[in-house]
Amino acid sequence: MGQSTVILAVAATLLVGIVLLGMQRSNNESDANLATYHNDVLAREAAMTGINMTVRRLVDEPDEWFSNTNQYEYPQTDYNGAAFSTTVTSSHPDTVRVVSLGTHHNRTKRIEAVYAKGLIAGALNESFYYAVVSDEDLTLNGSVEIRAAASTSNADIHANGDLTSNGNRVHIEGFGTYGPSGSGTVNPTHAIDTVFDPNVDTNGADQNMHADDEVDIPNIDVSAYSTSPPADLVVSGDTTLFDMDRAWLNAHGYPAIVGTEESPFLMYVGGNLATSGTTVIEDIYFQVVVAGEITVGGNILSSTTPIPDKRDPQSVWDAWNAANLDAAGNTSIGLYADGDITVSGGFAIVGQLFSNNTVTLNGGGGQQMNILGGIVSANTDINVNGGLVIQFARVSTSGKIEELESDTPEGVRLVDWAEF
Repeated sequence: MGQSTVILAVAATLLVGIVLLGMQRSNNESDANLATYHNDVLAREAAMTGINMTVRRLVDEPDEWFSNTNQYEYPQTDYNGAAFSTTVTSSHPDTVRVVSLGTHHNRTKRIEAVYAKGLIAGALNESFYYAVVSDEDLTLNGSVEIRAAASTSNADIHANGDLTSNGNRVHIEGFGTYGPSGSGTVNPTHAIDTVFDPNVDTNGADQNMHADDEVDIPNIDVSAYSTSPPADLVVSGDTTLFDMDRAWLNAHGYPAIVGTEESPFLMYVGGNLATSGTTVIEDIYFQVVVAGEITVGGNILSSTTPIPDKRDPQSVWDAWNAANLDAAGNTSIGLYADGDITVSGGFAIVGQLFSNNTVTLNGGGGQQMNILGGIVSANTDINVNGGLVIQFARVSTSGKIEELESDTPEGVRLVDWAEF
């Protein structure tokens, strides 16, 4: 073998060695990169698990976001060979910052997220799911019937204070509840489950009158809706406040926005509001906020359909209810007062009655009295006296009155997110 041949053979051997060494080094680097990537993925999965499990705790116990954040945190916790830990801080009752650290071997991933309480969109405060609810005492005297406008639902009543029913002519198609510091009394005592007779009985053999949690009832800040100076408004005689032909408006290109369920017509009265005769608020969603008192001595309706007689069959009443409620079976009228609400005489009222103070319904004398809607007293008592029928239909919307909106969280809402 010649010298040149030997040189070529040695060179080839060196070249193969260099190539093999390079391939080995590349394989080692690829393995290291793959291991790093694998560790990063598992570390992030662990951090994400910490976020998700912390959010689950936030949803389960939404009332202490500001006062006791430690209960939502996780200490170092193993997860599929990795680990995570979370911390929770808050500077506002409805907002929290969650930091989750995920680790796997020598890799760490950090996720920071800010969450706010997600409220039920467009939902009403819990007090509006009762036919009658008082922040203090609720007293029923005489012949009082409280029933649901829809026979498939209940007309529940509640008092955060004492709930009292007097007489054997009181009948409620729902449960009667009172707050932890209140009491419940039915006279005669043996008539509890006759007085309280829900259409949908979820209480089994237990009594239909019982203690329950306190109901959070809002206070309306009427000054926030002030659009006029203090002045009384008296509506007397037979009056039609609104008669809006939405089909005509739509057909002629006009935007039928005001007076809809999403944007009800909002009227402000800077003094007292008094009505007599028959007031019709037709074909419009309507809310009135009154700085003083509301006194009703006649009818407030949302339809010109004749009011049935109390001796008419249920089918006639069902038709009248349908004419005065919207397609969902809710009332489109809300009457809200900072002062007392007092209703007297023979009347038919369609709408939600809400007072920051006392609600008193006076009847008797054989006159027919009917309320199609609901009744709320935010600070004091409700007194129902005499012959009266209350048919519970929930108010359709919170409209522009923020205090009426629900403050019950439904999940959480992501505000900010960052990963490191």
